[in-house]
Amino acid sequence: MFGDWHWLEGRSAEQDEYFSRWLNNTDTSKLVIIEAGAGTSIPSVRNFSSRMKRGCDGTLIRINPRESMGGDIQFDCGAQEALEAIEELL
Repeated sequence: MFGDWHWLEGRSAEQDEYFSRWLNNTDTSKLVIIEAGAGTSIPSVRNFSSRMKRGCDGTLIRINPRESMGGDIQFDCGAQEALEAIEELL
């Protein structure tokens, strides 16, 4: 990943398998994806969140002071401020 010669590809594949199994046994209508700080410069996490959202009926919460667009719920602030606001609502 990103030229890291110490990347453990087998470990990543194993974690992907665990995640897929978990996802297949989850009611995705209740899934909440919280993405904090992922921007468009290096969009790996942002792309993953978007793919997850397309594959389920859950909710995508996107937190980013400059690039929060595209979430079902968008916070145009830092992660701590947004998470504290979410906690207050709960």
